[in-house]
Amino acid sequence: MTNEVGSGIIPEHSMARKYREALGRVNQMTAERASQVFLCVSGIPVKIK
Repeated sequence: MTNEVGSGIIPEHSMARKYREALGRVNQMTAERASQVFLCVSGIPVKIK
């Protein structure tokens, strides 16, 4: 489980942007292989897949 990183502001520093992009790719690859995917919004799980 990780935090969602694509809906926030774009970081000012290049290292933080690279981290955000890498984590986003890892999240996508993980979700692609998972049988179920949930996004928690204000503590409420929302089924994505």
